[in-house]
Amino acid sequence: MTTQSLNIDRYFELMAARPEEFQNNGPLTIVKDREQICRFAERTGKLVGVVYESAFHLMVVDVVQNGDGPCFAYERILNTNPKDAVVVIPRYQGQYVLLLQYRHALRGYQYAFPRGFGEGLSALENASKEVREELRCTATDFVYLGQVVADSGLSGTRVKVYQCEISKPAPCPGYEEIQKAIVCTEQTLRQMIGQGKIDDGFTLSALCLQAERN
Repeated sequence: MTTQSLNIDRYFELMAARPEEFQNNGPLTIVKDREQICRFAERTGKLVGVVYESAFHLMVVDVVQNGDGPCFAYERILNTNPKDAVVVIPRYQGQYVLLLQYRHALRGYQYAFPRGFGEGLSALENASKEVREELRCTATDFVYLGQVVADSGLSGTRVKVYQCEISKPAPCPGYEEIQKAIVCTEQTLRQMIGQGKIDDGFTLSALCLQAERN
């Protein structure tokens, strides 16, 4: 069996397990006929189906069609565990807490709030776990603020946003590439955003939700 056949087999398994992520409810129709998908792959030489899978992500290449137009390949990233990914706004003594953390995709450091993939826990449990692990502190008074999608051009994952109160943060430098945590006032936070020092999509989206809530 070829790699392409295995990719397509896994694709149909995924489609059966997570049908909500393969709905045809807009202008781009996902082709779901196996023979048509195989013919497209053979004709174009493109890898389609589930082309990569890890403990965190799946790289999926759909064959799609816009109306009566030609079929084309369209890639997207799915979380291996699609539920209960979180981002948390931690507050310490009335101020915001941010992590300075190395991000491989950027090849550099970025200020951001703690966040994490779904790991089989409830969203609230996952939020508490991320704060505990990344800031090495306790968290209380969690408030759910809503959901965000940080990059819908690549992923449709909806991430749940919480805010909470924490004890004094004491992160371990090097854990998950964290360099340090900073505690800042709302004024300093806004200055950092205006200066381009905070550009993480999850962090900025979470702050917008918090502003609407307050």
